Amino acid sequence: MQQNDTLLTGSQYRHLYFGYTFQKGYKPYKTSNRAEEMTKYYRGEGITEKDVPAGIKLFREILEENPFDLRAMNYLVYMYRLVKDENMAQKTACNFHGLLGAILASGDGMKCETAFHVISVTDEYVLLNTFQMAMKSQSITGKCDYIVFEKDQYKVPGLYFDISRFYGKILD
Repeated sequence: MQQNDTLLTGSQYRHLYFGYTFQKGYKPYKTSNRAEEMTKYYRGEGITEKDVPAGIKLFREILEENPFDLRAMNYLVYMYRLVKDENMAQKTACNFHGLLGAILASGDGMKCETAFHVISVTDEYVLLNTFQMAMKSQSITGKCDYIVFEKDQYKVPGLYFDISRFYGKILD
C-alpha cells in the first residue's frame, strides 16, 4: 500500500486496515506532533500555491508515521491535484478509497450490531465528510459511537460506528 500498488483487492485493504490494530505502533488516540502544522493546511490558513510542495512533503511524512490516516491521505490527493500530478493523485486516491471501502464493507451502520468498524474516531468524520453528511450530535452507546443527524436531513436518523478496537489501547 505504501508503494501505491493499485492492484490491492478489497480483502487486502480490509486486512491492512483492521490488521494495523495488532501492530505495536497502533495508538487510536495518538495525534501527530505535527498536528498544528497539518491543521494550518486543512483550514487553508495563510497557505498559498508556493506552500503546496511543502504540504505534500508534510502529508507524505504523516502517512509514513501512520499509513492509515485517512484524513491526511485524502488531503494529499487534493494537493497532488493542485500541482497537476494526476498519477500520484490517482494512486493515493486508490488507497484512500480502498481503505474507505474496508470500513463500508464492515457493516451498514444502521445499529450497533451492524455498525461500521473503524480504527480511529477521525475515520468516522472522514466517512461523513466524503458523503457530505453533517452531524448534529454524537454519543457512546455500548461499544459504538452513534452519530445523530438533523431530523429528516437524510434517509437515516444516524449512523453507528463500532469503536471496540480502541478498548485496551487507550493507555498504550
